[in-house]
Amino acid sequence: VRGLRKEFPNDNPSAPPIVAVNGVSLDMYEGQIFALLGHNGAGKTTTINILTGMYPSSGGSAEIYGHSLLSEMGEIRKSL
Repeated sequence: VRGLRKEFPNDNPSAPPIVAVNGVSLDMYEGQIFALLGHNGAGKTTTINILTGMYPSSGGSAEIYGHSLLSEMGEIRKSL
């Protein structure tokens, strides 16, 4: 995962978007336990939702088993 970002539109059209995930970069390895920790509102659930294809990212990239999160979600879902 490199530079993952997620913005949600603000209810006020003149206000900037709400940034839920801002530049998350991390590596996870098969056979190891991974924990994503943070306070309420830190973006943990949003990050997982992006990595599982529930939400599109607003920026950044990720590869899962060599498949791009941006263009190969069908292949990624076969391994989830």
